[in-house]
Amino acid sequence: MPGPSAGTCGAAAAVPLLASGPHSASHTLLPNPATTLTPNMPFADMGKGLAYQSLPRGTRVFVVQFKGQRCDLFFAPRKGMGRRVIPTLASAPASQPAAAAAHKACARGKYGRGTHVLVEADRGVDLGVIKEQLATAEAVRSFSSALTDTAAASGGGGGGGSAGGDAEATDGKAGDGTASAKDVFVKRIFRVADQQEVADMLGNKIRDEQNALHLCQAKVQQRKLAMRVTDAEFQFDRRKLTFYFTASRRVDFRELVRDLFKHFKTRIWMCQLDG
Repeated sequence: MPGPSAGTCGAAAAVPLLASGPHSASHTLLPNPATTLTPNMPFADMGKGLAYQSLPRGTRVFVVQFKGQRCDLFFAPRKGMGRRVIPTLASAPASQPAAAAAHKACARGKYGRGTHVLVEADRGVDLGVIKEQLATAEAVRSFSSALTDTAAASGGGGGGGSAGGDAEATDGKAGDGTASAKDVFVKRIFRVADQQEVADMLGNKIRDEQNALHLCQAKVQQRKLAMRVTDAEFQFDRRKLTFYFTASRRVDFRELVRDLFKHFKTRIWMCQLDG
């Protein structure tokens, strides 16, 4: 059984609170995309990335954006890197032809701003949009420092729920806001997302997140917790579900996390937003 997750959650743009009311606890999710996305590497190793200074010269590094303006650094695959650096990402038979074509396009470098990509995430796979390419090492270090500053400014606690429903809060501490080359870790871009995967993100995933948000808000009201849950975000493979919240003081949400885990059967992460 995996232990509780820990880490400083980055700041994300708060989404206005959706109208809440009586919601059924029978919300169901579509088949888990994790069954169709199988990286050729241990899930426990995913989300750590590689040291920027260890990447071959000329490796392209991109800023990839996710829900709520959340961004992170990722590097593109190159010929000769090998499967240890860029593992294969198998797809379900129904999407194999499109996925194969997309992977070839990615290997040829035919992607840029606005391209949907499947990337390395926390013990799994996520789907984001390329925002920009960082052309120099200085730009990479500067962006990494900005991410560190943002996380420190959020000052919020993130908590993770394991299979046992345990949770813990992080202290939001970060470094001094500077990043040297050896401090910067860059995650992997596996390949360009195919049309079916993008459609799932734009349709099914958004619907599931709204249902999850409503359910979490109802449980917060039931437990009379002094927190305002503003958004929910599924990792694309549904291996992780993050709830964003604001609170004026520290909140003990361990029982809430256990409730959410029992319902969604996936890792639960609570991320506090600034303000």
